[in-house]
Amino acid sequence: MALKPTGEKRMGAKIIRAAILLSLVMMTFSLFFFHEKYLHSTSLMGGLDETKPDNNTKNTKTRVELPTADSVDSGDDCFSARGDTIHKSRFGKLRPPFVNLGFPKIGSTSLHALFACAGYRSMHFRCKKDKKCSECIQESVNEGLPPFGKCDYAESYSQLDDGSWGHFPQVEYLQQLVNEFADNQGFPQNGTFLLLHRNMSKWYRSLTNWPPGNEPGSHMSDGLMLADITGFPAGRGRNEKEFSDWFCSHVKRVREVVDGHPSHSLVEINIDDPGAGDLITDIFDINPTCWGHRNANVLKGNGTSSTDLPWFVRGKAMIQGKTRLRRRQIDPLPILPGMSPELIEQIRSINEEI
Repeated sequence: MALKPTGEKRMGAKIIRAAILLSLVMMTFSLFFFHEKYLHSTSLMGGLDETKPDNNTKNTKTRVELPTADSVDSGDDCFSARGDTIHKSRFGKLRPPFVNLGFPKIGSTSLHALFACAGYRSMHFRCKKDKKCSECIQESVNEGLPPFGKCDYAESYSQLDDGSWGHFPQVEYLQQLVNEFADNQGFPQNGTFLLLHRNMSKWYRSLTNWPPGNEPGSHMSDGLMLADITGFPAGRGRNEKEFSDWFCSHVKRVREVVDGHPSHSLVEINIDDPGAGDLITDIFDINPTCWGHRNANVLKGNGTSSTDLPWFVRGKAMIQGKTRLRRRQIDPLPILPGMSPELIEQIRSINEEI
């Protein structure tokens, strides 16, 4: 006949089970903490930069209300580029600077290559030698300046965000970028903005595999999942639908804000469309050979990813048009009293280009 366990033995068994449960909880917490730290110690910067963001940069993001995931319809026109925003009579007449308000891994490097090849002064990801575009825009807004106030001058800004670190000026400061465009370093009031589209499945696959060769859990999608972006809070990004919802809400907001300024232009291009190259080079009157698929998810022989252009490309005196060369339409920048030697040197360099 089996003996029943005594009260002391039953109590001892309960204590052991409780200790095991507590150990499992602590192990889970430790793994989560390590995972988060590991993600931000690896290269999540979209393959262009591996420096950490400036922790001294003040964060003054203004939260805005965006459409919720439930309000996004898979058949919504936010997933299709509007092809009628620029009338043919205006083809070749849009003036720089050209500012991309789209997301990473949706043709930003191809835009950089397009305008640089044509002869424009172009920047991608960085807007100063020692600062990302997201950092100098943040500093400008913190000091009450127009968004590009502390950034270097360019005629094309093809990527404003810093990728996986989750700083997206085109989201957080969209109103300032559009509303205060006329005050940005003397830019013309008729701003030209771009919004590139891509098949969402391809975009999601690119995000979850960039940079190529990284260990699982250390790709761009993983970094964005830990970020805290307006409309895309920490923990979001678990699947293609959540990224698609975020993209759709951003497209709707960009259209609303830019369309509210009749003097501005919004160029929308679907980079998956076979005719994308012809359309964008028609709109900007650029030699068609300047458009191509850049920053593809490929590896070099040593296992690292690479792009074929530096972050900054100087402009040229002439622009490569579709049928002929034309002179860059930009007025020389003035040198004013009180300017720093660094700024004077930069202005002289720009004026030499034109």
